[in-house]
Amino acid sequence: EIRYIDGVLTGKKYKPGMEFKFNLAIPCVEDYEFGYIIEHDWQNQATVNAHLRLADEGKAPYCVSFGVQPGVLTMPDGSKRNMRMNNYVLFDREYGDFIVHELIPHVSEAYGIRFSDSADMHVVAGGSSGGISAFVIAWFHPDVFHRIYMSSPSFLSMGRGNEIPYLVRKYETKPFRIYQEYSENEPNEYFGWTVGIDMEAREGFKFANYDYECVYFPGEGHVSRYR
Repeated sequence: EIRYIDGVLTGKKYKPGMEFKFNLAIPCVEDYEFGYIIEHDWQNQATVNAHLRLADEGKAPYCVSFGVQPGVLTMPDGSKRNMRMNNYVLFDREYGDFIVHELIPHVSEAYGIRFSDSADMHVVAGGSSGGISAFVIAWFHPDVFHRIYMSSPSFLSMGRGNEIPYLVRKYETKPFRIYQEYSENEPNEYFGWTVGIDMEAREGFKFANYDYECVYFPGEGHVSRYR
């Protein structure tokens, strides 16, 4: 069985003043040290179901699934601004610092959940801009996340994401296991072509000898397999 919880956390040191809504799917297992998966843009029920099935079959550890919405910032006039681009597509560590140093400890303390310290037990995942964000979070926090799932990741020029496929060639290979998928009918817009940059990312990971798998789906569209 799964226990579902909804919550809200406002950034303090990292992303200060931004309000982040999140939901949790917690397997009902007594006295257990959980892994966790961080999902962008709310919870992916397909992931929750898959993890629970694998754990019940003894093929994977039980994991708490976090679904995290982009932060919302209240402006001086009282209006609300969605900060998705600010959170997801900038090639910097601050959003990942919020996840690692504020959200995860808050959930552990508030709901009495014991999490494993092993980075092998932690997954970060997302689609589109959430896909690039998943990689950026792990890039700056390889001591926390070793496993990355990306669906049509937008390694595009919105926020220097187009540099990532080349940086992976130049930096020491990090201890990641990466699964990426993209499709034929991806966006081709002013900030880049998702098919082209995902191919470049695939070749960059291959060049740098990452533990990496990439699957291409002809005839399908953007994040077509995410759910």
